[in-house]
Amino acid sequence: MEPVKTPAQHTGDEPSNQDKHKQLKIHLIGIYILLAGVVLGLGIVFTYTRIVLTDPLLKDLIYIGFSGGIGGVVSCARAFYRYNGISKREFDLSWSWWYIMRPFIGMRWGSWLFFYLLLAY
Repeated sequence: MEPVKTPAQHTGDEPSNQDKHKQLKIHLIGIYILLAGVVLGLGIVFTYTRIVLTDPLLKDLIYIGFSGGIGGVVSCARAFYRYNGISKREFDLSWSWWYIMRPFIGMRWGSWLFFYLLLAY
């Protein structure tokens, strides 16, 4: 029978609970990025094909907002892949909010750019 290891006897062969918790958060951020891309993509498809609005400007605004969100998701996915996939650096969980908020920031920028171009021309 093998003796029970105390934290002081941890050999480093198996990940600690803190490492497991960090890996879970990293996986959840990756899943969030994938799901956000799918939801925003479906939003574009349904806005363009299924939603019947009397005001074409509102339909275009919703479409452009979803498109800006897709741009934010692409930016997130690229940064997530470069940071975790290529460079294999230690993932900093303090950047989690950036990954979570980036699609919404993209939606806002897309909408602002739409209004700017609409007012400019």
